[in-house]
Amino acid sequence: MAFFDQENLESILCGYFNKIFQALLTKSKLKVLHYLLIHRKGDIFNKLVKNLQHHSLSQLMIELMHLKITSQPQGAQGGRNRASSDYDNKTDAEDGAKAKEKEEILSPKEKQMAEVLNQKRQEVVLSLIDNLNSKGNTDLEACLNAHLILTELTETDYTFAKLLEKENFVRLM
Repeated sequence: MAFFDQENLESILCGYFNKIFQALLTKSKLKVLHYLLIHRKGDIFNKLVKNLQHHSLSQLMIELMHLKITSQPQGAQGGRNRASSDYDNKTDAEDGAKAKEKEEILSPKEKQMAEVLNQKRQEVVLSLIDNLNSKGNTDLEACLNAHLILTELTETDYTFAKLLEKENFVRLM
């Protein structure tokens, strides 16, 4: 993730980064998520939050925030393990009980990935809310993109329910 180490990222390069990253997610989602969440400990979320002024990076943040780690029966799409996106099927929201059943079926690595993803989601949401509430925030683009991400997150039933879970809601207040 040396791309984010540059002092001033150019918008056009951010767009290319988004396209390349989307292609990697499409081709081998689980391998990419394993690398990001276990090896890198989810540091991409922190780096994306710091660069909210770039619209293409905020779009990537939305995609990552909608991911769910799920386990599927063998033979389904080439293997047992799979990561899905809640963003792709907004109308197919799961009940809390069904989501918990799927979490119980996950392997230890998948559970670790899901834990890191959930922790990073919470951190990102708090950072986005702080970004909106910050009186010293003069970066209009970052503020608008934070608003966009929060709006997108609340438009899906699954992520909206996650935001409103008791422990998350108390943290936000």
